[in-house]
Amino acid sequence: MNVTKIRFPNGDVGQASDFEFDGSTIPANYLNRRDGEPEADWLSRLAKVGTIPVRREPFSGDPNTHDQGSPMETEANGWLVISYPNPVAKVPHWHTGNLAVKYFSEGADVPENYTPLEPPHEQFSIWNGSEWNIDLDAAYASRQGEIVSGSDAALEPHAIKYGAFEQTSWAKQLKEAEAHENHNSTETTPWLDATTETAEGKNALAAKIIANDVAWSTLSGIVARQRRNYQAELDKIRDDDSKTDAEKVAAIDGMQVSYVA
Repeated sequence: MNVTKIRFPNGDVGQASDFEFDGSTIPANYLNRRDGEPEADWLSRLAKVGTIPVRREPFSGDPNTHDQGSPMETEANGWLVISYPNPVAKVPHWHTGNLAVKYFSEGADVPENYTPLEPPHEQFSIWNGSEWNIDLDAAYASRQGEIVSGSDAALEPHAIKYGAFEQTSWAKQLKEAEAHENHNSTETTPWLDATTETAEGKNALAAKIIANDVAWSTLSGIVARQRRNYQAELDKIRDDDSKTDAEKVAAIDGMQVSYVA
């Protein structure tokens, strides 16, 4: 086995090479472990000429956030072990545009678009050139979008069984169904006429359309009430003059938007 690193009698650590020991030149190949040679015998042979093989323990820290620090040398079981037990934490800096965090070694050159000042909010912070500001408008708009999209999502499972083309005809269907139920002979009912083939079928379908409209109006009204309540809560937070923008954003973050339909 060829050894990659050796500590020589003079204290230098390097690749195996010829060296002087006790008035004699020791060839580099003497340092190699011979075929079939027990490790203990090999280590003893190297020790007799003042050398010791080197084993470097890999750095176990995260190189993104820590430097390996100064090496520590210890002798263990005939080996010189070089390890890095004292990693040095790098300094976090935040990108002033996208707020991404990156770690820099102490004293390293840091690009101008990074700052060691931590943003007060991971999403709604704006760099003004010297410090961070809170973007309350962006936080408000984001939560408002969630409130609106949440109401749509709450109703979607109830409407998904109807095609988009059919949903666009709901108002027309209701108008015809009510005219049919009221026996309004002046109102034409082309949608009902095209959908059913018999008078009995037309009667049943008209009744079902009216019942479905009542059910949908009730369901959508329940969701609309929740949406209005969430919107009122959001507006109240935004307009609370007793809070700082940072406190308002924290309160907006804390809102729980969860529809029941």
